[in-house]
Amino acid sequence: MSPGLFITIEGGEGVGKTTLISGLRHYFSDTGVPVLFTREPGGSARAEALRNVLLSEFDAENDMTVETEALIISAARSDHVAHTVLPALKEGRHVVCDRFADSTRAYQGHAIDSQKLESIIEFSTHGLRPDITLLLDGDPEKLLTRRVARDGAKDRFEVRGLAFHDAVRKRFLKVADQFPSRISVINAEESPSEVLKSAIAFIEKKLATHKSTAVLN
Repeated sequence: MSPGLFITIEGGEGVGKTTLISGLRHYFSDTGVPVLFTREPGGSARAEALRNVLLSEFDAENDMTVETEALIISAARSDHVAHTVLPALKEGRHVVCDRFADSTRAYQGHAIDSQKLESIIEFSTHGLRPDITLLLDGDPEKLLTRRVARDGAKDRFEVRGLAFHDAVRKRFLKVADQFPSRISVINAEESPSEVLKSAIAFIEKKLATHKSTAVLN
């Protein structure tokens, strides 16, 4: 049995990850392919507890440091990968994860030395890297407005200023430039059906290669 594919969904606030994941649930259900859907931070009991700590109310005057954010996320990720993601992949199931290491690069990468950050990521992921990353990209101002109109409440990342979200977007796109073979940049301002269509096209292209490799092995 060949291991499953690890698919990550990335992007800034309000890009429509939840909507895309809902569409992918239907897509994989129709194909009959066994898939585990999970998220970060979270995805295991201990990681979900750490998620609650991370997404606690933002305090502009006495907030946790970026280093603290990165370490909490990394601790959650280590548990999530070890107890949820790797077992599913070894069983031959595909795993679709809402956020992974690219989010750490985009959200905390501005304040932590890149070599240190990559060391933390490598340690926390147990060396696991995505096979496919779908990066939803769009104007942060438009997307944040859309998110707030839909959900109302904001978490500690969403309440930060537009300059922060613009910078996060730029860092995501920089990561996409570094890993073009695994990352597909999708226009999040298009309709949900078009976003899903683009995502499925990229996934199916990678699945074809994955099946060919499995046959050869």
